[in-house]
Amino acid sequence: MNERINKDKPSSLESLLSGLNRDQLQSLLLKLGEQEPSLREAIERQAALLQTSTPKAVPKPHITVDPKVVRRQVRSIIHSLDRMRSSEAYWQIGAVVNEIGQLVDQAWALIKADDGRQALTVLEAITGEY
Repeated sequence: MNERINKDKPSSLESLLSGLNRDQLQSLLLKLGEQEPSLREAIERQAALLQTSTPKAVPKPHITVDPKVVRRQVRSIIHSLDRMRSSEAYWQIGAVVNEIGQLVDQAWALIKADDGRQALTVLEAITGEY
């Protein structure tokens, strides 16, 4: 029950991080990644997702999606549960689904940008690996 109460309270993590500059944030992430390998993998996945899904102010030329990269991301996301006991993995399923959902969001972004072929490439890579 205490866990539920804590989840409902707003986290001060956001306010703590908002006071850090770019170099401080980068240093923090590097240190955490060195100390905890699972965090390093999570940071790498999130950075890759942000780099591919962050809209740029400058119009971009046609983007070609590499299905191997998407498959590797899906494989990494799914197999992130392999090192856990089944009881621990059970509680992490939601996080896995959310990360796969972010890849699906990339496909939606491609559809909205009238690039259906690339969206299909992303979706085929996800479903092929899933």
